[in-house]
Amino acid sequence: MNKFDIDFLEILKSKSYRKHLFLTAISIFFIQLLLVYGLIQNNKRVSTLVEYEQKRDFNKAYSAVVEHYQSLSNLMLDEFIINDYILEKIYTAQKYKGKITSEFYEKIKDEKRAEIYEELKDTYKEMTDKYEIRQFHFHLPNAISFLRFHSPTKYGDDLSKVRYSIVQVNETKKSVSGFEGGKIFNGYRYVKPLFYKNEFIGTVEISIGFEAIHKWLEKIYNGHIYMILKKSALDKKLFDVEKNKNGKSYINDEYYHENYMVEKIVKHCFSEEHQNMHKKSHTEYHLSLQEFSAINNKLKKEFLGKVLPDKEFVKWVETKNGNYIAVTFKPLRNLKKEHVGFLINYMQSNDYKKHKSQFYVAFIISIIVALSIFMFIMYIFYQREKEAIKSKKLERIVKELQYAKTQISGKQLELMAINADLEARVERTVAEAREKDKIMLQQSRLASMGEMIGNIAHQWRQPLNALALQIQDMEDAYEFDEIDEHYIKALVEKSMKKINFMSKTIDDFRNFFEPNKTIERFNVVSSVDQVLDMITPSFLNHSINVEFEKDKDEYFCMGYPNEFKQVVLNILNNAKDAFIDHIDSSEPVVEPKVKISIEDKGDTNIIYISDNAKGIPENVIDRIFEPYFTTKEEGKGTGVGLYMSKMIIEENMQGRLSVKNENDGAVFIIELKAASD
Repeated sequence: MNKFDIDFLEILKSKSYRKHLFLTAISIFFIQLLLVYGLIQNNKRVSTLVEYEQKRDFNKAYSAVVEHYQSLSNLMLDEFIINDYILEKIYTAQKYKGKITSEFYEKIKDEKRAEIYEELKDTYKEMTDKYEIRQFHFHLPNAISFLRFHSPTKYGDDLSKVRYSIVQVNETKKSVSGFEGGKIFNGYRYVKPLFYKNEFIGTVEISIGFEAIHKWLEKIYNGHIYMILKKSALDKKLFDVEKNKNGKSYINDEYYHENYMVEKIVKHCFSEEHQNMHKKSHTEYHLSLQEFSAINNKLKKEFLGKVLPDKEFVKWVETKNGNYIAVTFKPLRNLKKEHVGFLINYMQSNDYKKHKSQFYVAFIISIIVALSIFMFIMYIFYQREKEAIKSKKLERIVKELQYAKTQISGKQLELMAINADLEARVERTVAEAREKDKIMLQQSRLASMGEMIGNIAHQWRQPLNALALQIQDMEDAYEFDEIDEHYIKALVEKSMKKINFMSKTIDDFRNFFEPNKTIERFNVVSSVDQVLDMITPSFLNHSINVEFEKDKDEYFCMGYPNEFKQVVLNILNNAKDAFIDHIDSSEPVVEPKVKISIEDKGDTNIIYISDNAKGIPENVIDRIFEPYFTTKEEGKGTGVGLYMSKMIIEENMQGRLSVKNENDGAVFIIELKAASD
């Protein structure tokens, strides 16, 4: 080992190297922390969007079923029940009140009640068998029960304190519908006023049980539905004999379910016959009874000792096989707008599972990249410190030689030998210094490459994920014995396409940011296509659809093509930011879309870039091209992009850039002079 050999421990003892090591580690740590924070926030945004879609679809299906039964109830009442014969019987049953003895009056009521029951009992049976009507009930004007077809022996009780719907119809003389509890069961009520010879004589209602709602929801909506009701609401209204027909819910002891519902619906949904039928008719995952019970046990533990919130919310539960089930709680409110229970929907979400997997993959990749960057930077500092130590050793040797020279001035031969040795050492040192310069030059090139990698990192994320999924699919294909020559060829072809795409991406970014020094004739369609190639993965990641419409493939203009591409990129990025800002708002854009079109006006080509992101506020639309003006939150925009875009189009390319609001969005208009052939 000569004097210029340096080991790692010697470098590690250097204060300078330890300082750089510490600062680099702290910097990478905080950068990684910010990246993880961004991943977490993105995860929250996507989860919110998935939950919104779950609640939206369930509410649509639920509203459609309730409206269907409301229309059906009105039709049955008007066509099959309410007629002059029935109305005359009800009118007669009460017109002698106060005019005859109470005993004789009650006898008349009993006779009319029996006549109405005899007249409509077959109709009621058909309603229950064919349409699953749960209750059919007549009431007198003072909210006294007159005839329950579902329980004919129970009548004469006062409903005014338990049936708000009947009181409302008595007061307003208008029909009322909605969810409401009663003395026998809780369900969807449709109450209608009755008139005979323009005189109000009482009300009639048709009630639908949850099992009927569940049946139709299951037909039009792929999920399991479960209803729970507040114990306090049930105890307050039900007959004592009816209370025993309810049991504690699977989720919270303060909520009960109808035992009838559990026996008829839950067992039906999880029977072997129903499971097989569902697998044949649906592509979505279908829960087993064991999984349904396991999910409810998890929810019960989570809600133990807690009060369920009085709002619509979604809980995500992971099953043993790795599927994510969205459990949507839709509050049930009675006609007084009081919270009385929940409709609960259980549905698997493949989108949420996919997003979770992508989140974990991105997190792991970020850690690997951070460690790689840390090691690369520390290697650069290691080489610098090594060269610095060598230089110090050389300086020390030179000083030693100079000192020796003054001490042996009388020994000429030895001095010549020392000088010769010194010259050789100096030559070696100069050679090493030149080698050091080459290394530093190489390091500079590597740093430039690092900046380029940063630019294409986002463009590579999708093909890298695709390659990862193809590799994972290979493992599944092997497990299910699906690998053959055709599979291998297809896999190689798809993989090479992704790899060639990644290679092309590098060339595209290099050409994209290379400045144009002279005005040239360029094709607008090709320039827009190049921009779309770069931004499409990012837009698809946010579920933004981009359409490019043109009547032909060539629209030529004179100008700077790369600067024109930068303008298009600025406008598209602003549209994407607008869609993202609306995700967490009260009115998110349901189907985000950006449309690009080109119109040939003879000597002018007009490019339209429009979106449906709610548009630009009218009070600021005239200022968006001003320098440093931005509509984004503080820290999210500089206000320079659109200003520079306008300068490029109008001053550098002698065109025109303008904007307007149209069709629930903004439209940017670029006008450029057409170039002749």
